Amino acid sequence: MARGADVLHAMLRERTTDLRRASLDEFRDWLGRQLPGWRLDPVFAQRERIRDLRRACPRLRALERERRRAARAHVGAPEGARLRAVEAELSGVVKAVEGLTGALEDADDDRRASLRAKLDAFRARRAALEAERAERISESPERALLMRLDAELERLRAESGVGSEEARLDEMMRAQGRRSGRAGGGFEAAALHAVREHVLPELGDGPLTVLTGVTLGAARTELDQVVVRGDSPVEVLAVVEAKRNLNDVGHGFARRRENLAWLAGDRAAYEPARHVTRHFPTGHFDREATHEEHGARFVFDPTSFSRFRPERVLAGLYFVTRATPLAGLSGAALGRIRHRAATDERFAPEDDAYLAGLLAWCRTLAEPIETPDVLALYAADPERARQILFLDAQPSFAFRHPTS
Repeated sequence: MARGADVLHAMLRERTTDLRRASLDEFRDWLGRQLPGWRLDPVFAQRERIRDLRRACPRLRALERERRRAARAHVGAPEGARLRAVEAELSGVVKAVEGLTGALEDADDDRRASLRAKLDAFRARRAALEAERAERISESPERALLMRLDAELERLRAESGVGSEEARLDEMMRAQGRRSGRAGGGFEAAALHAVREHVLPELGDGPLTVLTGVTLGAARTELDQVVVRGDSPVEVLAVVEAKRNLNDVGHGFARRRENLAWLAGDRAAYEPARHVTRHFPTGHFDREATHEEHGARFVFDPTSFSRFRPERVLAGLYFVTRATPLAGLSGAALGRIRHRAATDERFAPEDDAYLAGLLAWCRTLAEPIETPDVLALYAADPERARQILFLDAQPSFAFRHPTS
């Protein structure tokens, strides 16, 4: 575990390429460092494989453009609305037929006659709708073109391999999502352990309790960890935001600062209308709220967050994260850059004009407050700097200063 002003300064100095301010050469170097790591991810590599297959089949992209134009023409055609209505009703009728068929198989003798009558009626309606659909399609040149293009697209996707590779990507994405959920749980446990071991001893006399997932019936609020003393009402000593990706600390800081302004009653810093819930109809934190955990009930009231008044709102706001490289953009924004690098058929990082356009687009993804801004703010005060804790996620990064 690492913390302190020296650690924050080292992060900003040695591990930061702030894309909001990077030159074209710095961006090129940054992108060159990212690509080898990104390509170790099977999902990224699979997206590149699909991109390269699409590049090798220019007819596919042209056909997709033609299909989009045909779809717009079909939507605008006079008979298009009725055809879509017929198909929507037909879909519902088909489901009803399937459901009644299954129910009829399991029904007792008393219900079979009525179910059979309903099933026959739905089958007759299905036949009528299918006939109307066929007639309207035959009379719609726009729909005929759309169906022809769909068939050609399906054939071309199969011949090029794009269809099967995209199906494989879908399965890989599902598997990755399952693994990500398990990894998130492990990080949260490590963050909780770090707070109990390193933060609690510094917060004064106890007994102290760390609560997790605190919402209090509030809008737009879920506090990862809240350190409290007492129970009716509690006194909040610290609020901890756990971010597995260091680049998300900026977003977390902005959201928690808004939450704490509301909880501390700083009415000039929030819009009540955005905080109206059934429990807080006025949009203000003006009544008791409870949180149940550890087999106990903890009561919060407007005095619970008195330590977070406007002049000292940062005094009890902690972060637990990992010492990963900084890019001046959130994890979500970096994910969009990564996705574009793998899927953009025009991707050409060696081309200055393309790279300049990509960098300009990257900068549009920046939020008003990003992680380098937060680290610099905390680093300016030695005591506050200790409120950002880095878990030992990358031992290869050798901080030059003591870790505690």
